[in-house]
Amino acid sequence: MKEQCHALVHNRSLFEYNDFIKRVLVIYKYRGDVEAGRAFNNMFTKEIRKSYRFIDGVVPIPLSYERLYERGFNQCEIWLEKGSHTINNCLVRTNHEEKQSKKSRAERINRTEQMFQVTNQSLILGKKLLVIDDLYTTGTTIYHAAHSLVKNGASKVYSLTLCRG
Repeated sequence: MKEQCHALVHNRSLFEYNDFIKRVLVIYKYRGDVEAGRAFNNMFTKEIRKSYRFIDGVVPIPLSYERLYERGFNQCEIWLEKGSHTINNCLVRTNHEEKQSKKSRAERINRTEQMFQVTNQSLILGKKLLVIDDLYTTGTTIYHAAHSLVKNGASKVYSLTLCRG
């Protein structure tokens, strides 16, 4: 995990995780109300635009194929609908597993196997990237993504999440 931590330069979260955000995420992600998620599009767009001088591209955290099929959409991609600089399909999940929310903090922190694989190195080579995710708790998901991106040629990785808790 130590090596992965060094791959991430900085994380910024729009909100602190609280009961209200938790309810909105349930409605958005698990009940399929895409419009509830779109309420955050302008905030993500504004934060990403502030980052343009620091980044070359934006990478949404991918879902497993099974989770994408189950949900019907990737919540992070919805937040990037208005933005440019989005680099889709350069990162994929290496496996489908139990939802992070179902795991204990210790199980999430102690995960050692890589969660992501770069599929198109030419899209990220030498680039400063901003990774987008919904929730930063232990940082494991973001760290794994950053490590995979840097290992495959990205020069720097930052992250922006909806909330931190």
